[in-house]
Amino acid sequence: MNSQPYTAGQRQDAAKRRREYLGKKAGISLGGTCLRGVCALLGIISLVLASAAGQNVGWSIAGVVCFTALSLAVLGVAIFFWRLSSSCFKELSMMPYVPPVAEQIAALPAEAILVRGSDQPASAPSELLRAARAGETTDEAGELVRASK
Repeated sequence: MNSQPYTAGQRQDAAKRRREYLGKKAGISLGGTCLRGVCALLGIISLVLASAAGQNVGWSIAGVVCFTALSLAVLGVAIFFWRLSSSCFKELSMMPYVPPVAEQIAALPAEAILVRGSDQPASAPSELLRAARAGETTDEAGELVRASK
């Protein structure tokens, strides 16, 4: 990274990157999970259609073939959705991880973070200059005191 101090704008960028990462991850996870649910539902429908075609012996051959073809078509759609959901989860696993903002800041080198100094001041408080105002005097400790009237 650069040696410039970590500014508020960079912190907002880090927060934005994290928000976008979490949103994309949630969207892909939800989409993949919904597709898996559709697969399960289509699989059940396919089994019901296949069992209906097999149990009704009084049907004509055309009716049995039609139900069998319909169940195979539904099963084919289920397999398509399963593969689509698998690609969603594969994409999810390939997404680069974006850590929380606090971890992003903690990973920066010390000179890149703008921190308020914690050292003692170079001068003692009694030696520091203070602005005087009209009608005020100072005592020995250097503190401003109001003149009594």
